[in-house]
Amino acid sequence: MSISSMNQGFLVVFGDSYSSVGNRVGVPDIYADWYTRFSNGPVWDEYAAFNDDFTLINFAVGGALTNNSFVGSQTGFYHPYTDFVGQVAIYEDTFSGKYLQSSLKNDVVVIQSGSNDIFLAFDKILDGSVNLESYFDGIVSNIISELESLIEFGVGVPDIYADWYTRFSNGPVWDEYAAFNDDFTLINFAVGGALTNNSFVGSQTGFYHPYTDFVGQVAIYEDTFSGKYLQSSLKNDVVVIQSGSNDIFLAFDKILDGSVNLESYFDGIVSNIISELESLIEFGYKNFVIFDIPYFSILPALSSLDQNTLDALDTYIQTVNAKLEAARTALHSQYIYKIDYIRTVSLYDIFKTLSAVDLKQLLNIKAVYNPKVSIGADIKYVAQSDSDDYLYVDMANPSTRVHALIASVFSETLKKGTISINEKVLEELVSEYDLIQINSYNNYLYTSNSSNTGIINLKEYTIDSTLQNVGRLVAIKNSQV
Repeated sequence: MSISSMNQGFLVVFGDSYSSVGNRVGVPDIYADWYTRFSNGPVWDEYAAFNDDFTLINFAVGGALTNNSFVGSQTGFYHPYTDFVGQVAIYEDTFSGKYLQSSLKNDVVVIQSGSNDIFLAFDKILDGSVNLESYFDGIVSNIISELESLIEFGVGVPDIYADWYTRFSNGPVWDEYAAFNDDFTLINFAVGGALTNNSFVGSQTGFYHPYTDFVGQVAIYEDTFSGKYLQSSLKNDVVVIQSGSNDIFLAFDKILDGSVNLESYFDGIVSNIISELESLIEFGYKNFVIFDIPYFSILPALSSLDQNTLDALDTYIQTVNAKLEAARTALHSQYIYKIDYIRTVSLYDIFKTLSAVDLKQLLNIKAVYNPKVSIGADIKYVAQSDSDDYLYVDMANPSTRVHALIASVFSETLKKGTISINEKVLEELVSEYDLIQINSYNNYLYTSNSSNTGIINLKEYTIDSTLQNVGRLVAIKNSQV
């Protein structure tokens, strides 16, 4: 038998020290091992791959939990090693859309996870300080949700939105404007449709999907750059967290019908965000901006709901945003000597204000959305020649001029701190940043070929291009000391 023959396929392994062959990110060197393995020789999956003629693709990490934030919230035990959820996120993001589906038929995926959730917290389990039913159900849910994600692997984000070269708009999006305006290189790990934490949302609502969640995005980033940056090189960087909206939007029916424990769910959303923010503080970043959850009552997707239902949903969103703000304030106080700031951009206030103003006068926009465009989850949207005339280009995503407005709020937040949003403030920003002139056809971010390529006048990296340029990015970053 020969490993190099690849006759059988890939053996793809996720797990902890029982399966790891060298992925020891952040794992202390306190074990008897054989060349990074947690044993005195080869480990089981190496034998198995040889015996059954597989190529071994090993993402297991010694010490890994199923989900760091979940275990931490339940037991108080945290560590920085890439968890099972993060391992799957890195794998899926690396290979999503690259394999032919037919090529996967002989591959075998192994999930070996959960042991450390018990082993590393056994004292908490035994002393009664952990809700056992909730904890054990959560461990299983973490495993099953990622298994389901791997079953759906390769499907990706469905093409049901009007977009401009993979962006969920009709032109550049807010962080591209902001990066250009404030002279940043943009490192963008955001994923369309992402939840804060797939396994958490699934366990609470029954809603699952395979897109890389916020927890996974942070896991990929930290795993990619851990130990590579000089800490002093991060002092001028700004980390933006814009997550939580889909936890509400994609499960609003469950929230409204009473089938979700609202207090637990809302606390969990905030915990997912804050735990990753804390992780990024420990990574070495000092400057943060958090976006809250937008005002949903204006969304075309929800236009069929009656006012009482919209008001109820709005109350819930305000509750989550209040919890997020309280948690942000507490975390800022906790790390006041380690960071420079944690500020907020209120998407809620921006869109609520837009819902009440004369859009034509403020932004030269005719209406919230084009009534000729069908609204629905299964509608395939196509580009509209008059998309700049509307606040939204589809059922939930704003047009590029609105993105430029959001970017102007962000830029002012960096200059002045968190700002209060009202009509007068927006009017001043529209004037100062000359936002009326921005549209999907003529745009200061465009090069002569942007309309044909989607490539704009900005240094920017997606997850894929970041992973392809790690060495270059690290060299550039460390030269800034």
